[in-house]
Amino acid sequence: MRGGRRTSRKESARTIAADSMSRDRKGAVVVHRNAKGSLRGGLGRWRQGSGETGWKRALLTGWKPVLLVMVVLALVGCASRPYAQIDRTVWVGQLGQARAAVLEEPAKKNDDALREATLAVLTLSDGYPAQAEVPMQRVYEVLRTRGLNANKEAAAKVLNESVKLWKGEPYEQAILYLYVGMQQAAVGAWDNMRASANSALELLDEFDKARGVVRENEPSEHGYVVSQSDLAAAHLLAAIANQQLGRDDEASDHLSRVREQRPGLAELCDRIAGKDFDTVLVVEMGLGPVREPSGSDASEATLDYRWPSDEREIVVRDARGELGRFGRVLDVNNFADAYRWDVLAQWRRFKSGAGSVMAGAGAVLVLSDDDEAQIAGVGLLLAGLLSKANARADMRSLGVLPQRYYIVPLKLSKTTGTIAVSIGGGMGESALVPGLRRLEGGKVRLVVVRVPCEARAGDSDTWAGPRYAGDKTDEDVPGADLPYILGGRCVMTPGPEALSKYQAAGWLEGWTSNDLRELYREEGIVLPGDVGPGIPPGLHVLEGGRSLISPEPGTLGFGRLFFKEHGAFRPRSERVARLAEELKAKRETVP
Repeated sequence: MRGGRRTSRKESARTIAADSMSRDRKGAVVVHRNAKGSLRGGLGRWRQGSGETGWKRALLTGWKPVLLVMVVLALVGCASRPYAQIDRTVWVGQLGQARAAVLEEPAKKNDDALREATLAVLTLSDGYPAQAEVPMQRVYEVLRTRGLNANKEAAAKVLNESVKLWKGEPYEQAILYLYVGMQQAAVGAWDNMRASANSALELLDEFDKARGVVRENEPSEHGYVVSQSDLAAAHLLAAIANQQLGRDDEASDHLSRVREQRPGLAELCDRIAGKDFDTVLVVEMGLGPVREPSGSDASEATLDYRWPSDEREIVVRDARGELGRFGRVLDVNNFADAYRWDVLAQWRRFKSGAGSVMAGAGAVLVLSDDDEAQIAGVGLLLAGLLSKANARADMRSLGVLPQRYYIVPLKLSKTTGTIAVSIGGGMGESALVPGLRRLEGGKVRLVVVRVPCEARAGDSDTWAGPRYAGDKTDEDVPGADLPYILGGRCVMTPGPEALSKYQAAGWLEGWTSNDLRELYREEGIVLPGDVGPGIPPGLHVLEGGRSLISPEPGTLGFGRLFFKEHGAFRPRSERVARLAEELKAKRETVP
C-alpha cells in the first residue's frame, strides 16, 4: 500500500498462521487449510490430495520424534568413562569408599572385565590380598583368552567400539598380569607370581613382534630368560619369585637382564641377589593415565597424564635413619605411551568425516521447498548424526592404576619403629607404613603399599600410634576393652579372645562367645568367614560400613582404619543401641 507501512514477510507469515488456527469449545487447536488446501512452512508443508502416505505425512509433520532422536544421539556422544566417579576417592586414598562404590554399581554391558579389574586392584592396594583373589582370577581368565573380540571387529568398525568386551590396552594387560602375580605372592603362592610375570613378558614380546620392534639383547647366562622385553618390574618380581622357589639360576638371569637394560637399578638388583630381606614392598604412587576424548566428534583417544613423570628414587627410613634408596621400576605414563594399540582410529576418523558431510548435505535438503528432498534430507541428517555419534573413541580405562611403582626389599628384623617411604616433600610423595610384620620360618612377605596423592608422612596421624584395636594390631589402645559397636575402640572378631579381653576389664560378664557373635548378627555386621574366600569386603564398620574384615598390616587400609580417628558407631538394632547407652552410663561412673 502506498503511504502505509510495508508489511514484512515475517509479519505476513504470522498473520497466515494466526488466520489458519483457532480453538474449538474444548480449547483444542483447529488447523484450517488455505484456499489451495495447503499449509506452508518448512517440514509442515502438506498438500491436500497429493497422495502422500501416512509415514510421509508423519515425517513431514513430526518434529518431536526428530528432536528426540537428536537429543538421544547427543547423550550418546557425551558418555563418560566408566568408574570416573571414584577418581576423587582414589586420589585421597579412600579405597574402601571406592571399592564399595564399585561393588554397588552393576557392570554395564561388555564392561565386566573392567569392573573386575577395578575391584581387584582396589582390594589388593587397600590391603586385602586374600579377598582380592576371585576378581583377580576372573581378570586372569580374560587376559588368557585369545580372540576375545574376534566376532565383534566388524561391528566395532561399523557401529561403535563399545560393542567389544573390555580387555584393556597392552600396557594395562601387562600390568594386570603383575597384579595377579602380586596378589598370589601376597598370600604365599610364589609359583603363580613367577608364572604371571612371565605371562606379562610374553605378552609384550608378542606385541613388539606384531609391530616390528626388535631388541638385540644378549642371551641370558643360564638360558632361562628368553624374553626381550625391558619391563623391569616383571623381571624383578620374577627374580624374587624364583628365589623363593629355589630357582636361583633363573632368578640370576632375570636380574642380569635388568642390569643390562636398566643400569640405574643395579643397586636394587644387588640387594635382591643378596637375599638379605624378609619383606618386599611394592610401593604405588600417583595416578596413572586414562583415555580422554579429543579431535572431531571425540574420535581420537589421547592419554590424560594425571601425575607427572620423573626419575626420583624412593628413600626408605626407620626410626634410626636411612635404610636405602631405590630407583623407580615402572613409569606407567611412559609405559602407556610405548604400549598402546588403536587399530580402529582410521575407522573413527572416516565415520566422523562422512557423518559431517551427510549431516551438512541433509541440512541443506531439509531447508528446500521440495517435499521429496526434505524427506531425503531428514534421512541424511539423521544418518550423519548417527555416524558422528558412533565415531566416538572408546574411553574405557583402568583408572585406578598408580603412575609409578617401586620395589623395596627390607629386613624387618634389622629395622626399628615405623617405616617411612619418600620421593620428596610434596603431597603424595611420602607416607608411613605402619604395623609391618615379617613371616616366620624365613619366608618372604610381599606387601602392596599405596601412597594417596594427598598424603605426606609428616602430616600423618600414624606417628601417634593406633586409635583402635583389631585382630592384627599389637599395641595397647585405651578404650579397647569394649567393642566399637558398644562405644569402645575394639574391632576384633567376636570370639573367645576378644570376650576374655572385655571380661578382664569387667565388662560383659556372664556372656559367651556365641552371645557376642549374635550381637553382631543383629546389627547385620559381616564377620570374617561369613562370605566365601576371595570375595572383596564391603566398607568397614569404622568407616560407616557393615564389614569387620580387617586389612593386612603395613597397607593403606590398615593405616587408614586403625591409625585415624573415626566417628562413633551408629546402631541399627534397638538392643545394641540400648546396651551401648547402658555401658556408657556405667563407664561414666567408673573413677
